[in-house]
Amino acid sequence: MDWVPVLAIGIVIGSLFTWFSMSLRASWKRNKDLRSSVVKTRKEQQEKALKVKLDNQKARKEILHLVLQVVTLVLTGLFVAWLFWVFVS
Repeated sequence: MDWVPVLAIGIVIGSLFTWFSMSLRASWKRNKDLRSSVVKTRKEQQEKALKVKLDNQKARKEILHLVLQVVTLVLTGLFVAWLFWVFVS
């Protein structure tokens, strides 16, 4: 009968260790899910930042192209006006 209290204490200690290890595993899994979520969010933010950067470059390129077209149009108009002034006058 001396083995009954030892067995009871062993069962209690084993149950506590099992509960502790299960709670640690659950906590680790929740943190792992959060970590993967953070990594995914960071990746999405980097992709969005890259897209914004590329869109800004494209917009600047289009503005430069538009300015060059306007300058070319003005110079062509001035050249035609000069030709008209030289040959008609």
